[in-house]
Amino acid sequence: MSRRWVFTGIIALVLGFYLAGPGGLYSEIVRGELAPDIVAPMSDGSEFHLHDLKGELVLLDFWATWCVWCERSTPQLEALKEEFGEGYPPFNVIGVNLQEDAATARSGAERFGMSYPSILDRDGSISASFGVQGLPRFVLLDTDRTILFEQEGYSDDLGSRIRQVVLERRAQ
Repeated sequence: MSRRWVFTGIIALVLGFYLAGPGGLYSEIVRGELAPDIVAPMSDGSEFHLHDLKGELVLLDFWATWCVWCERSTPQLEALKEEFGEGYPPFNVIGVNLQEDAATARSGAERFGMSYPSILDRDGSISASFGVQGLPRFVLLDTDRTILFEQEGYSDDLGSRIRQVVLERRAQ
């Protein structure tokens, strides 16, 4: 009987490490740490490389077409893009569409009113590497990919919270 409990405990420990450990399926990201690099197809058929945006602030918007809260957050993200797009350092919003095909992502982006580009996270690995457990999820990266801000879930003050972080960063 005790061997069964030891075996069960070992399996639970290994599974827990796999899910939540460093680089695990549901790994956590932490402000101040370096975000993983991203290379992925975009909904327009081109390829996205996060490292190409070095020297720019990048807001990642993890979303899906079925997510009502993702759609509700889009106007706030569009306003941020409009306000901060031209300053220094430059500010970009990049959508990360979770596990949908390109046509679905494009039609959803149009329906949501997204003018910013979206990459396709077809297998969910990008979302997992950023600790996404629910949508929407927002991660603001500094010019060197250091995580400045992260939030999971919609809030009415999302835009003002991100705005404050961008203004503080630009004041440095």
